[in-house]
Amino acid sequence: MSKYGRAAVKGILHTQGTKIVNGDNEEIILEGYGVGNWMNPEGFMIGAPGDSGLGLEQMDKLTGFDGTKERVGVMYPNRFDRHRSVDAVVKELCGEKYAKSFWKRWYANHLMEDDIRMMAELDLNSVRLVLNSGTLLKEQPEFEFDEEGFAVVEQVIDWCEKYGIYAILDMHAAPGGQAGGLFDDGYDSFPRLFYDQECWDRGVALWEELAKRFGDREIVGGYDLLNEPLSLPIDSEVLPKLGQFYDECIKVIRRHDTKHMFFLEPAGFARHMINFDHDYDPGYHNWAIHLHRYGFFPEINELTPYLLKGLEYNVPVWIGEGGSSPEANAVFFNIAQHYGIGYCLWCWKTAAHPMGTRSVGHILPDDWNLIQEYIRGYSKPPYKKAIEIFDEYLENMKFEKCIKDFSSINRTRRIVPFDLPAVGYDHSPANNETFAGNWEYGNLLNYRNEDHTKMVWDKRFPEPVRWMDRFDESLEPVRGNRDPLTRLLLELTEDEFAVYFVRKAENGAKLTVDALSENGAEIEVTAEGKVIGIMTIPATGDGKEPVSCTMEEKLPAGTEYHVRLTVKKGTVKLHKLHFMAE
Repeated sequence: MSKYGRAAVKGILHTQGTKIVNGDNEEIILEGYGVGNWMNPEGFMIGAPGDSGLGLEQMDKLTGFDGTKERVGVMYPNRFDRHRSVDAVVKELCGEKYAKSFWKRWYANHLMEDDIRMMAELDLNSVRLVLNSGTLLKEQPEFEFDEEGFAVVEQVIDWCEKYGIYAILDMHAAPGGQAGGLFDDGYDSFPRLFYDQECWDRGVALWEELAKRFGDREIVGGYDLLNEPLSLPIDSEVLPKLGQFYDECIKVIRRHDTKHMFFLEPAGFARHMINFDHDYDPGYHNWAIHLHRYGFFPEINELTPYLLKGLEYNVPVWIGEGGSSPEANAVFFNIAQHYGIGYCLWCWKTAAHPMGTRSVGHILPDDWNLIQEYIRGYSKPPYKKAIEIFDEYLENMKFEKCIKDFSSINRTRRIVPFDLPAVGYDHSPANNETFAGNWEYGNLLNYRNEDHTKMVWDKRFPEPVRWMDRFDESLEPVRGNRDPLTRLLLELTEDEFAVYFVRKAENGAKLTVDALSENGAEIEVTAEGKVIGIMTIPATGDGKEPVSCTMEEKLPAGTEYHVRLTVKKGTVKLHKLHFMAE
């Protein structure tokens, strides 16, 4: 059975050493999206004005990134940057009565059954449900749970069960805020969960209630107790309290649920391992390290600290949020999956904007500029006009009204059609398994040096400057792009090879390579050991522009096979591979 896709969704997820397994004890690689903006909108993803945030200098002073030892101020919510500030703007523009119905429609339209159904059609096997404590536990002196909010969560879990997708419950916005930024919907960007006992107690109580209500649901993939806790250096003094919060939450959850696993995020934007110092789930040992990675360098070194910590406590690792370009994703996540590490891209649905959407984007209303101008501090549109604009906004959020583009997630998972940089060959800890490497001199970007493969600079670009760049500002353009996937070529000579994993080619695929070869070369192409054909690379002399060569024979239809390129004659510099649909 494949460890990918929805076919692996069986029973309650749990850990088995450093792997995540399903109810049949079969390994599963989690792949999915986080549903940001659903219960926890963030202004920059929902149409807030681009100039509504703080400047970098002010931000550094308030967060400690300038080295300040004391908090010099409190970063109060900007207008329309988080759930509570969006709520304030809607009340000001449309009135209290409208605001109450606004959020019901927001939750219903932003994440619909059609959204979950589409994830299932894409064969994703998990979704990270972004929860806001204020939607589930009313902000008032009494501990009163919001039944309407819980009903919204339960309905989505029902859909996940219907379509076979694990629902991972993510406390993205804990009582009082846990991170210190707009993304935790705190009162004032101060992580009060760790400073105020009342917020702490409410956070623990909410998790206990979630376990009571959903602990018997097999489709619940696990509990992500806090999103990006204590992300700013200014709060380093309370780092020990993070582990204490996890301990207390897990203890109360285990009173009601002894089966579900925990996804525990470290501090510092879920990247720093310093708070993992003991087994957080004694007696059950059913937890995973949950990290976030954006803009990664696509090689094993990016994962080393997390893999080592996972080995230390014999627990899995999961990339619960992140992403980069589809090509970088396809390389990096392929390496991660070798170690049982799944991922969850951020995020499923945003407002459509000139820079593009994630997978689903909702169009902003024609008169949205009137709302943005008000947020900036200018004139207020009449109530009736504002209501018309927000009505249109909510209507546009419905799945059927959205712009959709799933090419990115398919390319990330290597579903034909997709492109791969040649230096993104399959990962293996040993030579002569997925690559042949005998080169001892490294490369100009120190990329995958441990493989000893020969990677040469793409001469269409100026070479990177090292020690001199700190003295000469004129070299800034040269210093700019050091992306190994776009700047390095894989050089192979006779009998050397590289292997590339293909996830799905329903009707087969045509393979094209972009390459250079001074005197010409021949490449044998095999799929799972079977020879498919020979590619002839013409002589390009000392030219810099790669030529595109397409193999006459077609790669087979099927799922999960490995394509091996072996040089049979000459020397070739491979730039990019194109797996094209037939």
